[in-house]
Amino acid sequence: MNISIIIPVLNEEKIIAETLAEASRHNVCEIIVVDGGSVDRTRKIVQEYSSRGIAPPVKLVMSPRGRAGQMNAGAGAAQGDIFVFLHADCRLPADAIQAMRAVIERGCAPAGAFDLRIDSPLPRYRIISWWANARSRATGIAYGDQAMFMTKSVFGRIGGFADIPLMEDIELSGRLKKLGGIAFVNKPVLASARRFASRGVVRTVLEDWLRALRYTLFDADPALLAANYPDER
Repeated sequence: MNISIIIPVLNEEKIIAETLAEASRHNVCEIIVVDGGSVDRTRKIVQEYSSRGIAPPVKLVMSPRGRAGQMNAGAGAAQGDIFVFLHADCRLPADAIQAMRAVIERGCAPAGAFDLRIDSPLPRYRIISWWANARSRATGIAYGDQAMFMTKSVFGRIGGFADIPLMEDIELSGRLKKLGGIAFVNKPVLASARRFASRGVVRTVLEDWLRALRYTLFDADPALLAANYPDER
């Protein structure tokens, strides 16, 4: 089964070239970059990379700002049998393709996601990563930086990501549970520590947990939760 990597971006000129180089190392049929209205050189860098003709082909898609809508737009342009949604500041594990195909072919779950490892040697980040992985397995909820993946047919069956400004990953996980849940792959996606570096580790962790709890336990409006969300893109 062919795999499409879908990357939503916004003002990622500092990292997008490295992201594409890393993603291109995997045996996929295409990489789709969905720009949400960048005002920096992000689109130009993607276009320059695409013009080199390096396999796999890189496609640039335009979409209104918002990760959910951007990922839906990328899925709409994708030709693969399996979609993997990758944040621009995350890197797939070396054997990600084999792992995704194994999950899909076994049919143990309609979708999958990887473990998470924050890209820093500091002990605090190892603790955060361990806790995030334990939480995902306990709740059955995958977060965006865990590179969620599923077949094109499953994505179409559930109607894609909900058109909400935040918590689209948690909302989608809830609908996937009704189809059989998410299989978590014991191989880590490497995620940038930039969010923590920008706002502080304790503050970032507490704010993230509080938003998730307000959404899952008290059905808080995603628009209100997104009002003060620090989008580091």
